[in-house]
Amino acid sequence: MIVLGIDFETTGLDPEADAIIEMGAVLWDTDGGIPLRMVNMLLRDETDAPLSDEIQELTGISNGMLATFGQQRHLLAVVLRSMIPHATAFVAHNGESFDRKFLATYLRRLEMEEFALPWIDTMLDLPLPEGSSRRLNYIAADHGFLNPFAHRALFDVLTMLKVMQGYNAAGALQSAEHPVVTVEALVSFDDKDKAKERGYHWEPEIKSWRKTMRSHYAETEATEAGFRVRFVEEKKF
Repeated sequence: MIVLGIDFETTGLDPEADAIIEMGAVLWDTDGGIPLRMVNMLLRDETDAPLSDEIQELTGISNGMLATFGQQRHLLAVVLRSMIPHATAFVAHNGESFDRKFLATYLRRLEMEEFALPWIDTMLDLPLPEGSSRRLNYIAADHGFLNPFAHRALFDVLTMLKVMQGYNAAGALQSAEHPVVTVEALVSFDDKDKAKERGYHWEPEIKSWRKTMRSHYAETEATEAGFRVRFVEEKKF
């Protein structure tokens, strides 16, 4: 199977207010475990505001780099359209919550329809060990290697695909057919570590331990968690 791994670096977390400043895209052969085509693009438009100090520090991308090497942002769609016919699915880490939403917003502004490919999210669709970190760099370390350039798009894609290579790609694609649900751990203060060990994250604004997962995994969560849970919402993209 050939998949299209994708990652965006952006000016922030809000697809409506922030912009894509770098794209990494890799056509990957899951049978051979090799890249077939790799693209990395710095992206900008003349109307972009300068990058914040926080984003420059996080990504290593500077305003000078964008001014010198940045390509017009509309070319992102051109490149993706040349790669998509070869792919069975997109692959992105935290793609359902981040990359997919940024791409959808970007395409809408260009008055283009979404690309008709399913999305595998390696945070949701790989049977990673229960309780392990969902941060990509930690996952890579757990799988015996390091990402040399974290928060640079192409390297994050290759790191993600190398991790995915250790799992069943067809199984990940089948998992991606299921909707995403949010599960809340109904635990007392004394039992909070039980939720933490299973990957639940504390959300202080609503004072709740929660995590997202595919619905087919959620079906067994209530019996395997060791504490009561409830389904909070179902997100369908």
